[in-house]
Amino acid sequence: MTELKSVKGIKEATLAELAAIIGNSKANLVYEFFKNQSDSLL
Repeated sequence: MTELKSVKGIKEATLAELAAIIGNSKANLVYEFFKNQSDSLL
């Protein structure tokens, strides 16, 4: 995931961007993890 440069880049990436880099299954896990974290901070 060096393409995204940082955790911030991973957090801001779309599901499609993540899937292109790490595959659909892992992308869903990562995307949902960060989505749930940002929802809990609100």
